[in-house]
Amino acid sequence: MKRTTVLLDTDLLIETKQLAQRLDRTVADVIRAALTEFIAAHPHKRTFSFAGTGDSGDPDFAHNVDEYLREHTDPQLGWSNRGADKGREENQRA
Repeated sequence: MKRTTVLLDTDLLIETKQLAQRLDRTVADVIRAALTEFIAAHPHKRTFSFAGTGDSGDPDFAHNVDEYLREHTDPQLGWSNRGADKGREENQRA
């Protein structure tokens, strides 16, 4: 875990301390739990800023672009040129 500083107004700090005491937990535990619930309630939907910059020739592609990119994007490495590499290899053989 990493240490950080959070600025709270006085009333919120008092309520947080009281809740922590009632639950027999630390203030840090209460804040972590609250942030975890808040973040889970507001999931980040990954979008791609370069979508829509070209013409695929497929009229339905714009409706399916996020699904297509999720399928063709490595979660750790990002966008891959796997298809481009395959095309390059075929062109070099010809």
